[in-house]
Amino acid sequence: MSASYRKDRVVSILMCKAPHHVSKEAFETTMKSLFDSLLAIPIVQQNYTKFELYWWLVLIFEPQIFQNQSLDVPLKELGFSEPRPSAWLLAECETEDHYAEILRNSEAEKLVQKAEELGYRTGMNVFVADVVTRLETTPKSRTVLVGEFRPPAHLSMSDYIEKIDSGGEGFADQLVSLPIAQKTFAKHSLLIHSERMTEHIQRLGLPASEPVLILLIETETLDDMKKFLTHPETKSFMAKTDPILSLSTHSTIFGADVVTKINK
Repeated sequence: MSASYRKDRVVSILMCKAPHHVSKEAFETTMKSLFDSLLAIPIVQQNYTKFELYWWLVLIFEPQIFQNQSLDVPLKELGFSEPRPSAWLLAECETEDHYAEILRNSEAEKLVQKAEELGYRTGMNVFVADVVTRLETTPKSRTVLVGEFRPPAHLSMSDYIEKIDSGGEGFADQLVSLPIAQKTFAKHSLLIHSERMTEHIQRLGLPASEPVLILLIETETLDDMKKFLTHPETKSFMAKTDPILSLSTHSTIFGADVVTKINK
């Protein structure tokens, strides 16, 4: 399966896990306020070409990516545990200069300070990602599965990426090549942690980023996603792959409700 490496956009990711002492409802309310405040900054409206929010929550409100529980049962059957509530932002700019302008903005800095006062800053992971797409169509609707993968102790991040993203024999190519994936997937992308823009991100007051690999899978319907997750081919593939990559113990995977705020 050929892979496409996107070079025409700067893709940034912000992930924020709910503090253990904060309820899902309080976390939802706070993150909605922070994201709305970020969107209200003129340079954000001007420089972002895409702004999508993803998170796992029992309660769902308007556009963002929200974690939802519709896929929890099939994911548990594959060995994945329930993740902590989290909010994710996937955003795009045309150039690194456009993203740097946002990171230098004083209003954005104030939002980071506010997040720190609320105890949310330590749960954040922010970085620029290299995007690798193996399959992409334009479905009429979207059901999204999001995965955050971390390497087990016996693998370095570079070795881990090699095992997942290596051409032909890697996890990603093998997954997309499954007949059930060919029948159900509308999109498959990997977002690979990059050190680009790190100085700008930390200068804003955000913590040093943790190297992770993000998997995005889209199907047209929820039924298609459930067919993929519960199919014998998927279960067999996971049983073969998990002992090598420790996916069930070193990853967070959830069904997400997506809300798009900017799409130019």
